[in-house]
Amino acid sequence: LLEKKNMFTDVLKKSADGSYTTLSRNQLPLLAEKLAKSKSTSVQKELSRLTKEKAIISGVPYAFSLLFMGFTLSAITRLWTQFRYNKGIKQKISNNDSFKKNSDNLPNIFKCFEK
Repeated sequence: LLEKKNMFTDVLKKSADGSYTTLSRNQLPLLAEKLAKSKSTSVQKELSRLTKEKAIISGVPYAFSLLFMGFTLSAITRLWTQFRYNKGIKQKISNNDSFKKNSDNLPNIFKCFEK
């Protein structure tokens, strides 16, 4: 997507095998010096731009994995726990109802424990 929109071309490079690589933090100052000479800008401005581009390239997928996948996993876990809880409550209620129905057949000695 970034290649199609021609974004971050200085930081994102396509290798010979077709995969994409980014420059390391150590390589950014050297590239900033070259770009500053060719564009007649300051090295600090180019370094700042390159650092922001690198942060976006690596930060967006990381944030997506944390936020989206984290929220999805926690929502699924919550729904599953709620389902199990409701099922357990229904079983408990049905077990109590069956005890009350069968309590009519108990001898009189056990009627005092019924509530």
